Amino acid sequence: MRECLGGVDNVDDLTRNMQTRLPEKSGPKLPSGMYESEVSRSRDKIAENKDGENLYIVDGEYAWLSEKPNDKNVKGPLGAITGRKVFAYVFDKDGNEINVGEMSMRTKGGTNLQTTYIYARSLKNCLEGKGGGSSNANEQIEMPDYLLRMLERL
Repeated sequence: MRECLGGVDNVDDLTRNMQTRLPEKSGPKLPSGMYESEVSRSRDKIAENKDGENLYIVDGEYAWLSEKPNDKNVKGPLGAITGRKVFAYVFDKDGNEINVGEMSMRTKGGTNLQTTYIYARSLKNCLEGKGGGSSNANEQIEMPDYLLRMLERL
């Protein structure tokens, strides 16, 4: 872990070195003021309004439609919003940023929050001994128990 996270030896080091930031603001802006790039969406439940229309992004704007248009500039149907994204990273001893992954914060009723992680491929590869790299590509992976316990304490 020391090699993969730039000298992080224990929970205290990880907590002290972990930083988060919002994704770059892109895509249409929601009524709440957040941008599409800042939200997590369900892959299972499609966003639907009271008229049974699904939500799409058409030419960079939100649109409620009963059918998907045949336009090339269409994304969707979009899933229901399930949370907010932030990116987690640490700095190594030389000040280089190491991508830990994407955190999605979700409510679990009342004041309870659940945080899920999509870990960076470069971190997964390093922990598995396949070399690090600076890839920003993320994928959902199963992380070693010791790293999950450390991240849950943040």
